Amino acid sequence: MALQKPKWGTPNIKANKESTMKRTVFVDIKPDSKIRVRFLPPWDSDGMLFFAAFNHYRYLDEKEKRAWACLTRHGTEADGACACCEMSDYLKKQRTKDEKRQGRDVEARGRWYSQVLVEGMEGEGPKLLALSKTTADQIIDILQLQATDDEAFFTDPEQGTWIQIERKGAKLETTYTVLPTSKRVPLSGLFPEWEDKMLNVQEALGLKIGDRKTQLASIIETFSKTVELDDVFPIEELTSAATE
Repeated sequence: MALQKPKWGTPNIKANKESTMKRTVFVDIKPDSKIRVRFLPPWDSDGMLFFAAFNHYRYLDEKEKRAWACLTRHGTEADGACACCEMSDYLKKQRTKDEKRQGRDVEARGRWYSQVLVEGMEGEGPKLLALSKTTADQIIDILQLQATDDEAFFTDPEQGTWIQIERKGAKLETTYTVLPTSKRVPLSGLFPEWEDKMLNVQEALGLKIGDRKTQLASIIETFSKTVELDDVFPIEELTSAATE
C-alpha cells in the first residue's frame, strides 16, 4: 500500500511573526500609525485613571545605567528628600550651557500610565499605555465633555467605548491626537477575565526607588569627575554615601 504524501501547508506569515515577538505589557504606538484602545476603569477608590511615574534618567549604578524613581513623587519620609532633584536643580542654575543641559537631562521626567485593552490584541489582556502629559490632558478633556453631556464615561465596564490614538512623527517631532468613538464595547465581551487580570502598575513598571543615600552614591559615581559635589551636598552626606 503506497503511503500518501502529506498535505503541505502554506506558511502563515502573521502567526510566525507573532510567535517570535516578545510579549510585553506595554503598548507601543509606532510612528505614523494609530491604534484603538478600550480603557479599563480606575483601579482604586481615588478614581485616578492614570498612574504618574517620574524617573531621573542618565545615572550610573555600579557602572550600569540606572533610572531612579523621583523621591519627591514616589518616596516616603523614611527615604529622605530626593537627591536627584537637588542635583538637577543645581546644574540648571550654573553658568555654562553644558551644565544647564546636564541639569535638564537628569531632571525627573514623567509618563502617565493607564490600563487598556488593545483592539486586535484583546486576548492578551490588560496592557499599560504610556502617555505624555499633553496626551493625558486630551484624555481628561474627553472625560470632562462626557461628564458635561451626562454621557457614560468611555471607561464604563458596560457602556464604555473605544478611544483612537494617532501618532505622527518621531522623537522630538512626535505628536499625538486622541479621538473618542461611538462604538460601545462591554469589557466582558473583549476579555472576560479583565477584573482578575488587572495589573499592579507600580510592580509592572519596576520603579527603582532608592533612598537618599543610595541616590547620593549613584550621583557620586556619575558626577564626581565633572562636578564639585560638596558645593551641592554636605560633605558628611557624601562621605557616608561613598563608604556605604
